[in-house]
Amino acid sequence: MADVTVEGSLAADAENTSRRWSVATTADTFYDFYIHDTGSGPFLNYKKSTDGVASFGSAVLVRGTNYVLGSNVWYDKWTPGITTTKIRILYAVDDGIRYKELQTSSDTLGTERTLATPLQFTNWALVEDGHVEICLARNGDLHAFYQQDNDSGYGHFKSTAASDGATWTSRAEIHQGDLNDLFMLFPANTA
Repeated sequence: MADVTVEGSLAADAENTSRRWSVATTADTFYDFYIHDTGSGPFLNYKKSTDGVASFGSAVLVRGTNYVLGSNVWYDKWTPGITTTKIRILYAVDDGIRYKELQTSSDTLGTERTLATPLQFTNWALVEDGHVEICLARNGDLHAFYQQDNDSGYGHFKSTAASDGATWTSRAEIHQGDLNDLFMLFPANTA
């Protein structure tokens, strides 16, 4: 199979701060999330393939205002025991942290939620500025973390299984490393 270009003009600054961008929901269905520099600011988009990534459909805009600095996704079925089919999308914009979900059964984007604002992302070239992580725990709770380049630059938020991303609360900090140390979230292997 020949190489397939999903998008040819990614935002260079955002490539460092985004981790999980691709989700395969079946052997043939694939979602690719990316930050595209349109000239008026990098925006968060996704494209979908239904033919095993031989081709991709048109871009779908996830976030088209403010400067999207970093993003991360989590597919529900990546968590052991979870059978729902949402893709959870967390992203840092120039003034805060936002969350949205994509229901893969209908390709419908949910309402954007604000986790933290205002934030000051001051050094867009730093890998850790705008770094975000999201994970669905085995009990159904969502956990989200962000990192920015100043001394108070990280936070932990939780959305309970009952609220399913509609409301978020600030949680105790668990990051214990240097602010330059990036982190990744995974569900614990406990019930």
